[in-house]
Amino acid sequence: MLDPELLERITARCAELDELEEQLAKELAGVRAERDELAVAERVFDRVSEQLADERASAGLGPGQAGGRAVMLIPHRTPDVEETMLPPDYQRIVAAVRQAAGPVMARQVGEMLGVDVSRSNQAGTAAPSGSPAAAVYALGMQRSDVTRDDGTWVGLSLDVHDRHQPGLCVFTAGHRLLVSQLSQPVLLAAVDEHLLGVDFWRTDEYRSFVPPLRADAARALAGSPERWAHRFAQYLIDSPDSPLHEGRWLLSHESPLRRWRHADTSHAEYWSSMLVDGHPDGYIDWFVHSGSWEVLPLRPMPDADDSRVKAYRKQAREGTLPPVLLWWVSGLDCHLILDGHARLAAAIAESVEPPLLQLHRTVPRDDLAARTDEAVDFYEYELARFAELRAVHGPTVPDGAATAGPQLVRLLHELNTAEQLTWAWPLPGGETQWRRIAREVTTSQDWPHI
Repeated sequence: MLDPELLERITARCAELDELEEQLAKELAGVRAERDELAVAERVFDRVSEQLADERASAGLGPGQAGGRAVMLIPHRTPDVEETMLPPDYQRIVAAVRQAAGPVMARQVGEMLGVDVSRSNQAGTAAPSGSPAAAVYALGMQRSDVTRDDGTWVGLSLDVHDRHQPGLCVFTAGHRLLVSQLSQPVLLAAVDEHLLGVDFWRTDEYRSFVPPLRADAARALAGSPERWAHRFAQYLIDSPDSPLHEGRWLLSHESPLRRWRHADTSHAEYWSSMLVDGHPDGYIDWFVHSGSWEVLPLRPMPDADDSRVKAYRKQAREGTLPPVLLWWVSGLDCHLILDGHARLAAAIAESVEPPLLQLHRTVPRDDLAARTDEAVDFYEYELARFAELRAVHGPTVPDGAATAGPQLVRLLHELNTAEQLTWAWPLPGGETQWRRIAREVTTSQDWPHI
């Protein structure tokens, strides 16, 4: 039998190594983030330099044509600036323009200098503002921090490979859904024929893939949603019964659920109202709670006097409560609790806002380049439109950057954050199989939706 003191030391050392691993992963992500940001800054500098030079160019200098659309030409240097005063890279551009003996496209200059300035290359090698900048690689998954243009951390982008069907899977048979975990039915759902809501039957078969979270780990990670996100991401990819499948996901501490609480409503009242009642059966009301306002526990919520809830209530008061893990499922138009039923109950009992991590799909990698090009096309179109207005009405018309720039940032940010529809797999056997499973799950109880 192991010495209890030795076992305690082993456990403590394991916790220290876990924290060290997370810290090293975060430092590696920071290094890669800074390297990618420098690459982005270099490209932004080049583009801004071209725009500023274009503003100083003669009024007769207009846009050229490439591929049937207007693009900005590299402008002529203004006479009041000596060539030797320009940065070395810009002097190379000036030399390339001089060699061309006239206006020349940026792509042509890039070819002369051996630099690829196409948008597709930029999208593939450097992340735009608000998109993942740093990457931490794991087996079958790439993790990238997602930030806003001001550097505020939003969440963790997860790019999953080689996992074609998840262990926690949504199956569909017409207007009927089945959530299954490793072939065990977890949730049966029947969408109302008038699309006003969903009747559901919840089994007691769901098991969280997140191991018990130790109090010392909670204290060590308190106040750091980034570190919690990395830890939960590892649980998600390591477990065979998580909802992750191939594609791009976001694990974010920003949830729309936080935005709907009024200042005069207590946290206990608000979060209690967000929970879908009913066990084993209940109803998700799309008519009243339109817009993913509800939270559906995958097992009954524990009472306030439950021993686990009591332990978490102390952490809630201390501000060290680990986050509740939610999964947004579009077919139910609500959030499922993957882990943290007792923690949410503790937050409600203490009337504090529960820390959250929300998981949902984002734009697939196959669509990312095309959607990025669409956003940049829109930006360039707006600048060209304002340039035409300035040519007609004079410099009192703005150049359009003040409106088109923020729109571009928002569009690029949404490519990495906006919810995409949850994938569902056809249920083998269709509705007949769904009804058979429903009869087995509900046994002798009368559920009218079979």
